Amino acid sequence: MMKVDETVNRLVPVHSECSDLYSEVVFVWKFYRVIVCEDRLQWILQKFAGQTVHAQDFWVPLGYFTSRRALERVWKQETGNSFPASVLMPIKFNIPGRSG
Repeated sequence: MMKVDETVNRLVPVHSECSDLYSEVVFVWKFYRVIVCEDRLQWILQKFAGQTVHAQDFWVPLGYFTSRRALERVWKQETGNSFPASVLMPIKFNIPGRSG
């Protein structure tokens, strides 16, 4: 699926995890964000990396997580701040069809 970004009048692949228009964003804080991966298997911590030569914003992964505790640990290492208390997330990522 493609979506026109009206700010620069270009096509952007919305499904791309590195896209600024990716739809599965859990939250954003300054230059960091947490998303749900495309296959819905884990959370990904990303950092804003700037723009491509085509003026396309993109994000780079800093880590992949199935537990909130691991995500919080790397979040603190990367940002220097505690994980936002207002973010409602489960302790473990719920992978459909997998128990435990």
